[in-house]
Amino acid sequence: MNLEAYRKKVQRRLVWMRLLAVAFIVVELVVSRFVPEGNATNFVWGGCIGGALVALVILAQQRRALKDDEKLRKLYITENDERKRAIRARAGLPMVIYLSLGMVMTAAVVFFFNETVAITLALAAVAQMLASLVVKLVCMKTM
Repeated sequence: MNLEAYRKKVQRRLVWMRLLAVAFIVVELVVSRFVPEGNATNFVWGGCIGGALVALVILAQQRRALKDDEKLRKLYITENDERKRAIRARAGLPMVIYLSLGMVMTAAVVFFFNETVAITLALAAVAQMLASLVVKLVCMKTM
């Protein structure tokens, strides 16, 4: 892939990050406006603010890379590094991320009905991510 094709890919990614940040903010506003105050709304509010912040940080990094060809080239090399791909595959990424995200989203919905189940789901998602992180760190040292 040449640098111009990768630049277009990053620009598309920027559009999706903007939409994701706006979606998180809209969900937060809807929940805070129409749902009664409680632990469930605080959980959803915190998740939405955290998700929006992560999307904005990624957006800033990608925009900075678009302005400088050297940074864009480094980003391309980092994303397509075969060693890192093998480590991610061995650690179960990105499947673990998708499953954990699904568990957290389910916990956000269940929080309105049963707080104990929601906390258990959220803790299981965190434990799953931590286990994947440990495997990733071990693989980075051994590979």
